Amino acid sequence: MEEEVKVLLSAGIECEKEKTVGTAGGLRLAWYKLRQRLEDWSDLLYCWWYRNEPKIPMREVFEKEDKRRGIEHV
Repeated sequence: MEEEVKVLLSAGIECEKEKTVGTAGGLRLAWYKLRQRLEDWSDLLYCWWYRNEPKIPMREVFEKEDKRRGIEHV
């Protein structure tokens, strides 16, 4: 029983050490996780931006619309 308590206490202390970010290794790990998450968001934004990019420049769209309505050089 006494050995189990020692094992549980040592496991609890190690568990707390892994959760804290105060150590250099913890800060490094947190930085890499943040960097990875930012890269993922950047990739998603890039995909979304170019998927939704208009195929025809807006100037051409407006010129066609103006010609259709009979408006010139507004």
